[in-house]
Amino acid sequence: MLIILFTVTALGAALGSFLALACQRYHPAISPDDWFTSLWTPPSHCTHCQAPVLWRDRIPVISWLRLHGRCRFCRRPVGLLPLLFELTGALLCLLLAMLFSDHLIVAAFILTASCLLLLLAAIDQRHLLLPDVLTGALLWLGLARFFFYKPVTVSAAVGGAIAGYGSLWLLAWLYRQIKNQAGLGYGDIKLFAALGTWCGWQALPWIALVASLTALLAFITLIVINRTLSVNSPLPFGPFLAVAGWGVIVIQSLTRL
Repeated sequence: MLIILFTVTALGAALGSFLALACQRYHPAISPDDWFTSLWTPPSHCTHCQAPVLWRDRIPVISWLRLHGRCRFCRRPVGLLPLLFELTGALLCLLLAMLFSDHLIVAAFILTASCLLLLLAAIDQRHLLLPDVLTGALLWLGLARFFFYKPVTVSAAVGGAIAGYGSLWLLAWLYRQIKNQAGLGYGDIKLFAALGTWCGWQALPWIALVASLTALLAFITLIVINRTLSVNSPLPFGPFLAVAGWGVIVIQSLTRL
């Protein structure tokens, strides 16, 4: 069992490394097709000196620690993002393997949703944008799993998509009418709708509550730490929706299998 868990953890770290690459190579100005192509070509390289990453430097987590988070050739820092993704991927796969060892199909669907949510959260943090190609994939994946298992009813999932989109759209519209500025992006609305297909309409108030409270706490903390921020500084809401939604997805799957 320990060998299996170790293997799963190592594969999770490798998956996290790939997701980090996907996040780094995303740019709002490129099309989804160009983004997908960029995942395979050009090969991994230093963004500063353009030197290719050697195969021995592609071992997740270990390579980052061995090189102290720097390029082997120019010694400039590569950032924390690859390490954070690799550690998250490793812990995620280990957790799902322990929780859903007897339900591999469920684990596979939740893992795929987790990857999409992780990418969405990271991209929103970097670009203040939630790509339609990812929110759409999450929505259709939530509907597709009904062919394999049903933690919520089909009507609750469809109602969740409608209620998720409609409720945040109305909230965004009201905010714009009152404040004459955007309060929520359409990406947040689409992500909430996608989470509705996974969790059902009944869970949406809880997701919104947890996401809002954690976002408020994070915003207050950032203002206290960084005095240059103000109440008008933008804060991406996608990461908080993603974390809250992920928690509900896992809990529902555990309690309703």
